[in-house]
Amino acid sequence: KLVHFTNSDGEDAAEVRMLSWQHDQADLWRWPVGGGEVREPRYAVKIHTWAQENLRCAALSPCGGWVVVSYSSKLAVFRVSVDTDDTLDVSKEALPEALARSAANEVCFTPDGARAVLACVSGRLLVVDLASMRVECSFRPRDYKVVG
Repeated sequence: KLVHFTNSDGEDAAEVRMLSWQHDQADLWRWPVGGGEVREPRYAVKIHTWAQENLRCAALSPCGGWVVVSYSSKLAVFRVSVDTDDTLDVSKEALPEALARSAANEVCFTPDGARAVLACVSGRLLVVDLASMRVECSFRPRDYKVVG
């Protein structure tokens, strides 16, 4: 997935980020943009998941600052930031245990990148606030009532 995001000032960023994933690893790429020229993508960082199972799905937020990956039995959230030397820094976020065990078939984000929406293996839909790692609401598959 390619993400052309804006920086903290609301201006277009000077790059597009792409997330690729297969088996048990995810990779971030950076594509410089601007000046009317086509540039080659640069490999930025491998996200080491250290999991003993394959990824089920992965997604990069519209702001380029979050990566969510799901395995068959668990979920992981990574924060992506730019270091002072212009390299990407990826750090794994601590999750509440119940959320960490919420394996997903699909992950997407709200347009502002503040929340992740998970279509869980159990059939539930979860809306997760990424700043607090709190489940804001949960929809059950049979009655679709808001329970959280």
